[in-house]
Amino acid sequence: MLFTWTSQKSLKNPIRRFYRRICVYAHPRVESVGLTERSQVDAYVALDVETVGALRAQRFHITELAVYDGDSFLIDLELENVEDILNYSGKLSETLGRFHVCGHNIMFDLCAVARAVGGVVEFPTVRVIDTLEVARTLGLEPLGLRSLCARFELDVDPESLHTARADARACWLLLDVLKHRVHVDRYMRTVNLSRLLT
Repeated sequence: MLFTWTSQKSLKNPIRRFYRRICVYAHPRVESVGLTERSQVDAYVALDVETVGALRAQRFHITELAVYDGDSFLIDLELENVEDILNYSGKLSETLGRFHVCGHNIMFDLCAVARAVGGVVEFPTVRVIDTLEVARTLGLEPLGLRSLCARFELDVDPESLHTARADARACWLLLDVLKHRVHVDRYMRTVNLSRLLT
């Protein structure tokens, strides 16, 4: 199945919201995996990025990137220039390799990372869980991160969402709720990040 990456991360209008729904669960670099050695995901981080430009556009770059572990931000970046992300590529690779990674439409975030630093550092295979996929399977509507946070009365300021820092924390809290409703390991995928956009 062929997917065209034209989306931006932010959901500030209906057009972006439409494109953001184009997910890549059938992406050739993504494979389903069985249950891990953990009976439930107990060591995971939430990843979120904000971007400028479409993924395959020449002017694309990551403007914000956050990785949250439930207690603190392991990575919390605001980036002005395209090349700035390269200074953190080693730390990003190490962090993503140590944990299971969750996100809301996580494949967009991973593709953004691969697009930004691909070829600079060798990324490990990453195990990911998409909270959007879990919520859709559970029949939760609407599926937006803001709406799901409100539904479960999570400690999230809705006005702060659409920043990487706020979205990463909100996604971590959302998965923490969802994993008590369903065995989230069954939604885990392995992603070869170094080959994701090849």
